[in-house]
Amino acid sequence: MTIKKTMPAYRMILGAFFLTAVMAVGCNEGTEKKEPVNDSPNVTAPVPPVTDTPAPPIDTSKMKEASTRPVKTTD
Repeated sequence: MTIKKTMPAYRMILGAFFLTAVMAVGCNEGTEKKEPVNDSPNVTAPVPPVTDTPAPPIDTSKMKEASTRPVKTTD
């Protein structure tokens, strides 16, 4: 006899839990604003490589000596 009396109570508890879960999920979806997901990354044009300008050649026509090495100084 006790099994037949408790069975409707379990069904009501299970039904209430299921109904609560469905309502919680259903109400939560409407208030959430999602931004669209971009699957591909933004592609920008490649930057051209920076070319370094070469140093101008040293004018050696006005030099008396052709030594361009630095002079060591004693401290």
